[in-house]
Amino acid sequence: MFNPQRVGTQRFSKLLAFSLILPGSAFAVESTTPVAPHSYVQITGPEESVAIPPVSDREAPVSTGTVDWSSLNNQSVLSTRTLCADAVSKVCFKPQIEQAYAENKFYPIWHDKALRDEFELQLKAVADTKMLPGLAQRISEMERLENEHNDQAYDLLATDTYYVYRAFQKLHCYTS
Repeated sequence: MFNPQRVGTQRFSKLLAFSLILPGSAFAVESTTPVAPHSYVQITGPEESVAIPPVSDREAPVSTGTVDWSSLNNQSVLSTRTLCADAVSKVCFKPQIEQAYAENKFYPIWHDKALRDEFELQLKAVADTKMLPGLAQRISEMERLENEHNDQAYDLLATDTYYVYRAFQKLHCYTS
């Protein structure tokens, strides 16, 4: 029997893997965490071909060693209370987010508009099931940040939402 939730989960996992391979511009600072060397990734479109250097070959934008959370300071992120009541910050998975950005040399993860659109589409499908309370509110908060062109806050919140989605996935998708 066709399980759209499982298909969506597999598709989303592929999207995240793709997003971690193709980072864009700087959001924070370089980490001392070593990154495995990769060969250049060749991106080909209908009209052009661009070689994007792997993360290990790029210079980090700054050099203090931590994630810059300041973009979320003046933001209202009420969905966190519903998604993870025990969180002490505006995000649920702060250590995981810091590790992900350190491994990605603090380049944004969700810089690609098509990838963001696909990610939000997958989240909306889960939100429509009403199985993950607070997700619809989180999606609205992410859309607000995107409309305000607060790319850094959007990237941080989207990355946290990805980890929320993965935790949900582990609890619901693999136990069925």
